[in-house]
Amino acid sequence: MFKTLATNEICMAISMLASILGFILSVAILFITRNLKKKLIYYNDIKNFNKNRLNFSRDLTAYRDLIIKNNLLDNKLISDIAKVINEYDNHKAVLNTRDKIEIFLINRLLNMPKEKINRQKLCLKLAYFISRCEKERMELL
Repeated sequence: MFKTLATNEICMAISMLASILGFILSVAILFITRNLKKKLIYYNDIKNFNKNRLNFSRDLTAYRDLIIKNNLLDNKLISDIAKVINEYDNHKAVLNTRDKIEIFLINRLLNMPKEKINRQKLCLKLAYFISRCEKERMELL
């Protein structure tokens, strides 16, 4: 019986088509699951940002007020600002091109010697992120 099935051209054609179809379906499922994984990571990132955005805003507002009102800019404050900005930078799903540029510029400012840091420019850049965090929640697409 097996001998006749192996030599039967119709059975061989059907099994070959089934093999090709199975391979195509396997590849398609692989791409679909990769896409779903990316979307889950994206949604999780937005969810975490929405959970932390008021903390970002509160912290950055406090740091900006310390710089403006108390004329304070010491190593600890610089380190704390860099920490919050880098935490914000970890939420790639919510960053637009301007955010990335502003983060780069803030990090460049913070890496200068503290006597050379332009406090007004730093406060303006912090104000940008404060307003971004106080906007309505980022919506899941």
